[in-house]
Amino acid sequence: MPQPKGARGSTAHASSRWRELGKKLLALGFSLGLSFLILEVYARATWTSPLHIPKEAVRTPGIFSFRLKTDNDTYFERADGGKFHMVTNARGFRGPLVSSMAGKPLKVLSLGDSFTLAWGVEIEEHCMWRFVDAYRRAHPDRDVGHAYIACGGWDPKDYYYGYMTEARETKPDIVVLGVFTGNDQMPKDAPRILDPGRAPSVDTLPEPDLPMFRSLDWVRAQLSSSLFIAKVRAKHKPAAYALFDPDMEKQKQDWDTSFFYIKALDDVVRKDGGRLVVLLYPAIMQVNTPSALDDAGYDHTMPERVFGAFCDENHIDMVRPLATLIAKNHNNDTFFLKDRHLTARGNEIVAEVLEQQLTPVVDRVWAEKTRAAPTP
Repeated sequence: MPQPKGARGSTAHASSRWRELGKKLLALGFSLGLSFLILEVYARATWTSPLHIPKEAVRTPGIFSFRLKTDNDTYFERADGGKFHMVTNARGFRGPLVSSMAGKPLKVLSLGDSFTLAWGVEIEEHCMWRFVDAYRRAHPDRDVGHAYIACGGWDPKDYYYGYMTEARETKPDIVVLGVFTGNDQMPKDAPRILDPGRAPSVDTLPEPDLPMFRSLDWVRAQLSSSLFIAKVRAKHKPAAYALFDPDMEKQKQDWDTSFFYIKALDDVVRKDGGRLVVLLYPAIMQVNTPSALDDAGYDHTMPERVFGAFCDENHIDMVRPLATLIAKNHNNDTFFLKDRHLTARGNEIVAEVLEQQLTPVVDRVWAEKTRAAPTP
C-alpha cells in the first residue's frame, strides 16, 4: 500500500538529518584524531618523561634497585626542559670516590636516592656540596673529606646495602642519609635481609617502560604539575596522599620496613665509630600545597612527625628543611613542577638549613675526634 505523501516527506527529512549528523560526527572524529596526532608528534619531539634515563647510562643493578654506569659522561634531560651534566666515577656515583676520603681527619658521606644524587642540577649546586664547601671555607684547618653514594630509584634497603658494600671500609665519621618522603616508604611485607651476600641479585638490564602514546604521558605530567589539580585531588583522598594521614600509629606501621633498614644502617654506622644524620627531603605537595592538604583532613607535616619520633627514639640527629622551604617558596620555584626534584634554588635553601642544623653535629663530632686523638 503506497505511503501518504506527507509520510514519505517526513521519512526523507529524518534520513537527511541522520546523514547530516553522521557527517558532523565524522568531521568531529577527524578533527579530534588530527589534534591527537599533532599532540603526539609534539610530545615525541619535545617531551621527556621524568622517569626517562638514557639506556647507555644504566648498568645491571645486582642487589640494588638501580645502578648507573661507571666512568660515564652523559647529559640528562629534565622533564621541565633543559639538561644537566652527569659524570659518574669508577663506582658509578657522582663526585669523588669514597676511597678519596681515606686518611682525612673528618669524613662526611652523602647517602641516598635521586635527591642526594642531585637529580636535575649540577653536582656543585647540590645542598650537601654547598654545605661542605662552606664548612671547609669556615674551617680550613679541618680538611673535610666528602663523597656521595647515591642513585635514583633507591630505597632504604639500597641505602643500607650501599653503605655495607661501598663505604664501610672507609668508615665515614658522619653519614648524612637523604630520605625522600615521596617514595621511600617500603611495602610492609618486603623481605628483610641484612646480609648483602644473601640479597637477590638482578643480572639483566630492565627494559624502560615507555608508553605507547607519549602524548598521554605528557597530559598526565601537565595535570600532575598543576597546583589546582593537586588541591582538587586532596579533597578526594587518593591513595597517593596516605603519607599525610594524621593517624600516627598507622604511619608507624606503614613505615616499619623502611625504619627496619634505617635502624640497621644506624647500628652499623655506630659500630664503625660514625654518626648517622637523617636529612628528610619533603615532597613537592608539602611545600607547594600544604594548606590544601590540611584543609582536606591531612597533615602536611606527618612525614616529619613520624620520622621525628623514630629519630628521637633511636637518638638519631635529623635535619628538617620543610618549614624553611615553605617560608621561602614565594614563586613555587623550589621544585621542578614536572620533574618534582629540588631546583638549584631549592638546594640553596636546604643548604642554609644544613648550615643551621647540621653544623652543630659536625662541630660536635670534630670535638669528639680531637679529644680522642693521641697527644703528639
